Amino acid sequence: MNKQDTGYIYAQYRDKVFGFVRSKVFRSEDVEDLVQEVFLKVYANLDRYDEVKASLSTWIYTITRNTVYDYLKAKRDRPVFELLDNTEDATDEAPDEELLRNETLEELACALEKLPQEQRDIIILLYYKNLERKYVAEMLGMTYGQLRYLHDKALRRLGELLRIK
Repeated sequence: MNKQDTGYIYAQYRDKVFGFVRSKVFRSEDVEDLVQEVFLKVYANLDRYDEVKASLSTWIYTITRNTVYDYLKAKRDRPVFELLDNTEDATDEAPDEELLRNETLEELACALEKLPQEQRDIIILLYYKNLERKYVAEMLGMTYGQLRYLHDKALRRLGELLRIK
């Protein structure tokens, strides 16, 4: 494989790479950045590709998977407060959401800061970004059961912090 094949590689694999990245990352800006990063890595390492060791698609998939997992791992270590931008009201009417609707954003933000990072991320992703629990669990690298447990624990703690009974 040589550098002249980059147009072919992009045309053949762009949609597949995009699909995989999109299945793991929810922000479209991040998806585009990661797809670009994958192809930059592919092009930069094209001279290292060995068709005897793996097919081109396997090699590109491996680069894609590693890039996405590195991103998710780094994201797990960062606060998710940037997700508070462009918030929308939750449409579900579950009883536990009353806790989140009754307080002002400022009061809630102060209470959220007191939660452990993982619990804070769960609340923000579920209620402010309206993401499904299964998707949030996958995104945060935990089982659905772990997510439910931490979600319940976070809601109880927020209730204490906001003095809601």
